[in-house]
Amino acid sequence: MLFLNGGEIMRAITLDEVMEAVSDAYILFDKGTCYIPNRAFYAHEGNKMIYMPCFAPGALITKILSFFPENYKKGKPTIDGVVLWKDPDSGEILAIMDAKKITALRTAAAGGLAVRYLSNPGSRTLGIVGAGMQGLHLALFVSTVRSIEHIYLYYTYRGEADSFADGLKEMLGRSIPCTRCGDTSELLEKSEIVVTATTSAVPVLPNDPALLANKCFVGVGSYSPSMREYPGAIWSVADTVYVDLEYAMEESGDLSQPLKEGLLKPERVKKISSLIGGIVMPPAEGKSNFFKTVGMSLVDLTTAAVVYKNALEKGIGQAVQG
Repeated sequence: MLFLNGGEIMRAITLDEVMEAVSDAYILFDKGTCYIPNRAFYAHEGNKMIYMPCFAPGALITKILSFFPENYKKGKPTIDGVVLWKDPDSGEILAIMDAKKITALRTAAAGGLAVRYLSNPGSRTLGIVGAGMQGLHLALFVSTVRSIEHIYLYYTYRGEADSFADGLKEMLGRSIPCTRCGDTSELLEKSEIVVTATTSAVPVLPNDPALLANKCFVGVGSYSPSMREYPGAIWSVADTVYVDLEYAMEESGDLSQPLKEGLLKPERVKKISSLIGGIVMPPAEGKSNFFKTVGMSLVDLTTAAVVYKNALEKGIGQAVQG
């Protein structure tokens, strides 16, 4: 049995390979050949355990996550867990992988794909609301897809922007200036691409169509119906909403709430897979493009498949006796 920590996972896969794995998952899902059971949630005293199995042709995983939303106060990640890569014929565990890193990579890669298809290719500024581990990885992928020259940050609990910039430089291999904004209005004024990665239950952006126009938005937070990052005004400037799964209309408050309020119509929601391999769609004048990801275990599976294959070929990881 092979054990792969976060650093070993990063050594075993390239950013382009992660984005290709995510793209493959979207296409595979559309074929209907995989079995993806509903996530199992168990909550206690504000904390959650999440179980996400996935069966695909020739592959099997179980992803186990813990979500402790108050961990940031202790300087610890809010999400932790493992991805169990298994023999699809016997169920035997072949590898244990750090789920924090797999989750951060595949979620950020989904954002990177969306930026590739939905943003103006000439975009040079990126705004990130929520500067935790996920925000850092999103900056990594967006800065790989577009030639980002400046990053604007808004967050409420972490340290200085310099530490974010240092972490990004270590992963990206080049420096990008990072500036902390006083509020999200300032961030919107300065950013062409905007990514939100928070655990907020209320919109983190101002309800102002003028500030929300002419952007590419990627929503990563709001992974339950009670969570919402985007205000109602976004639907007056975004014609089409792209999602990784149609289920996002139920799971994410960013979509389920405006659907109930009549601000968003179901026919305006399309899957991002419809764009893969097609043309880039920069925002029309005065409009914005919007992508909402809620994730699925199939994306973890296709990402873990590449990690496992490359790790075996490159001799990366630690052998553990089962």
